[in-house]
Amino acid sequence: MTADQVVWSEQGRLHLSYKGTVAVAGDTIRFHTGSSSTGSEVMRIDSSGKVGINTTSLEARCEIIETSTGRSWTAASHTELLVERNGNVAISLIGESTSNCQINFGDGDDENQGIIDYDNNATDFTFFLGGTGHYEMDTGAFHPTFDDADDLGRSGNRFDDVRATNGS
Repeated sequence: MTADQVVWSEQGRLHLSYKGTVAVAGDTIRFHTGSSSTGSEVMRIDSSGKVGINTTSLEARCEIIETSTGRSWTAASHTELLVERNGNVAISLIGESTSNCQINFGDGDDENQGIIDYDNNATDFTFFLGGTGHYEMDTGAFHPTFDDADDLGRSGNRFDDVRATNGS
């Protein structure tokens, strides 16, 4: 197969190349830079659907390795996304200036039992816990909220003692 070529075979397999090569080894699809499969492997998809960028030993469903940290542990079987970089690392959620960016924590019955929500417009974080109570944080202040029982906090996690400092 030559560079920049896409072929659909009779067996229903898609072959493609992108000024590099795509190699199939066993049940793994490997993407290489350069003109042959001996070039640097940059991505692979294995037979279980795991995807790895800059790694050949896939543990998580999707792994993105910028540079190895030399970690001595193996990712847990329930790890879906692993991002690794030997140095500072970040995952960015980008939304419009008037929208919210959030991470949901859920289960089989509810997508968002717990939520970390950032409001780009108000520039504050809200932490929703168990679908009822929530806590807000903005410009360094932490604001626990009241629930249906008119108690500070949420059921099972009440604040026993609240004090004002500096006269505020």
